[in-house]
Amino acid sequence: MAGTGADDGTSAGAAPDDPEALFDALVESARQWRGGRRLVVHRVHIPREFRATGMWLERADQDDVIIEQDAEVWHQAQIFGHELWHMRQKDGFTPEQLAEGAWEALEAGHAHGAQPAAARSRFDEDPEKEAELFGIRVGQEMRALMERDVIAGETARRIADALNYRGNRR
Repeated sequence: MAGTGADDGTSAGAAPDDPEALFDALVESARQWRGGRRLVVHRVHIPREFRATGMWLERADQDDVIIEQDAEVWHQAQIFGHELWHMRQKDGFTPEQLAEGAWEALEAGHAHGAQPAAARSRFDEDPEKEAELFGIRVGQEMRALMERDVIAGETARRIADALNYRGNRR
């Protein structure tokens, strides 16, 4: 993300006003953290019977993160944060555990589950709990940025309060 802020509605160091721009900034930050490794976010409809809202696929030349397209942007950030945690931890699963998870996905009729990195773990396992807590934190931060009061300055706030102005929170 360019630091000028001239074309994205921000001043230097300020968060963008647009939720999509915030999400894009989060993804760009993750790319930098991954050392410039290619990171592609795919927003798709995930069938409910899949029982997941996101998935990370580690490929030889890039990381793919699949996110439920119908989720609110702050929730997509939460899902993305969850998958980022898995990237950081690489789950600590043995190849056998990954293969077992992939086999279970295949038996359930999800052919794309054959990718070992896409194996779904149980929520009660520590790596999954940690990923969920981190994702929740990312989602909370995103939501706080989106809902912040966009009226800046004490005088402007007092005028808005006097007029009982409640709108324009993002």
